[in-house]
Amino acid sequence: ALVGLAALWIVPESPKWLATRGDATKKTDTPMRELFSPALLRVTLVGIALASIPLIAAWSAGRWLTPWADQVAGAADPKYKAETQFWWAFGAALGSFFGGQIASLLGRRLTYFLISLFSAVLTVGIFLFLKPLQPAFLPLVFVQGLVATLFFGWLPLCLPELFPTRVRASGAGLSYNFGRFLVAGAVLGTGALTSFFGGDYAKAGAIMGLIYGLGMIAIWFTPDTTGKKLED
Repeated sequence: ALVGLAALWIVPESPKWLATRGDATKKTDTPMRELFSPALLRVTLVGIALASIPLIAAWSAGRWLTPWADQVAGAADPKYKAETQFWWAFGAALGSFFGGQIASLLGRRLTYFLISLFSAVLTVGIFLFLKPLQPAFLPLVFVQGLVATLFFGWLPLCLPELFPTRVRASGAGLSYNFGRFLVAGAVLGTGALTSFFGGDYAKAGAIMGLIYGLGMIAIWFTPDTTGKKLED
């Protein structure tokens, strides 16, 4: 709350946004309606897909590494669940810082494609070829947390670039938060899939980890904003 209050006084408004406030030809009183107009509909749907895929995959696959660790380790190593969560969260804290920097170096599309590819490979690979308590499990959980959260450094940089200034905040906000509604269904779906496999987290996690692979397709329907000026 204190940081939010400080931002009101310290962080300047976007000059482009301020310029549109005084331009009657660019004003819109219904930004949500404009986002779903024919001119912006494709961009809006792509933005929703790009933001929803990592959210859904994380909560329906990646975050299930911890209960899987608890299931396998059980009473033999009660701390193993906490260790798994720690190493995943440590990797995630680092990954969220670097997604934007990598996108600036490699380009928006290529970065998202590579994050999707490696997230899918790591997640599915851990569930299929490793097991909690094996020596390589915790190091790869750390790497999975780092790679799979690069998305959340990429999104704040690249989502706003897809939309004109007058609806930029609404477009980025809608894209990012729409997936949260889908996450609830995905989590329930993973639970049902785990039950279907007789409580086997590995099989369910490997299947749901393939959701990351959808990002490898969705990104090629996205306008490439690498090196381009923001649209007014």
